Amino acid sequence: MVDAESDSGSSSSCRSHRVQFIPARDSRNRRIPGPYLRNDRYYAQLWIDKGDGTKTARKMPLLDDADKPITTLVAAREALEVKRHQRRESILPTPGFKPTLAAYTETYFAKAIMASKRPGTIQNETQAMARWKAHMGGLRLDKIALLHEGARVHELADGVFQRVCGGVGDGEIHGRE
Repeated sequence: MVDAESDSGSSSSCRSHRVQFIPARDSRNRRIPGPYLRNDRYYAQLWIDKGDGTKTARKMPLLDDADKPITTLVAAREALEVKRHQRRESILPTPGFKPTLAAYTETYFAKAIMASKRPGTIQNETQAMARWKAHMGGLRLDKIALLHEGARVHELADGVFQRVCGGVGDGEIHGRE
């Protein structure tokens, strides 16, 4: 019985082992600053502003153009330079939890800036946000892209043209027949 307990104790220590980010090394076993390796995938470690004036190191996966994980050192170096450029241009996604559009609209209308707006403006924004929530309220704010916005604009434009033009078909409006 004592042997069984010692065996189970040793296996539990193996289960608590954390996955480690190993610094990438070149062919001469020298450490390369920036890329890290974990499970045959490369990650970039960059210092990023948290939004409150402090900076912290964040590791993010390096992906190719098809959003597949990068597995070679040469491609990892190129992708790391792209990430560094995005950081310099401030186009990296901000860290932290992003609310859904539906949840954020409540926060938006509770802001102090809304008190300074005219009642007609508030009414228009409330109606517009209700339409946006119905269309893509479940999406997180960082996942809403121009593709979604463009699709919504075309959808709204089709409805407006249908009301204004009467029986004109969609293909005739956009030049598609």
